[in-house]
Amino acid sequence: LDQDALGQRFPFLHFPGQNEGIFESTGAGWVSARRQVDAQLKMAKTLGCDVVNEEVQRVDKIHDDEAKAPRYVVHTASGAEVHARKVVVTTGAFNNARPLLPAGPLGEHITLDL
Repeated sequence: LDQDALGQRFPFLHFPGQNEGIFESTGAGWVSARRQVDAQLKMAKTLGCDVVNEEVQRVDKIHDDEAKAPRYVVHTASGAEVHARKVVVTTGAFNNARPLLPAGPLGEHITLDL
């Protein structure tokens, strides 16, 4: 659906800018966010990932010359530091609470306009 069709089909929603969408009137389903997260955590643990269920204050990118790859340090609200090669940030609607991700090359952080 183009911008106009989206507005006609869903007049109770606001679509800023140029948007397109797909609408399936039959045969479509839905995803339970809680069950999806549970499945992802189960798969991550099965694959050997360590799941840290703490509030994160920030994530710093560090360079490890020995590993020749970037590494990350996750700083939690309890003061713990978790060192990792990869980090998955799943913030939900509250990601503007603090700049969680490392700054870009010009010092910028990703923000969302909600």
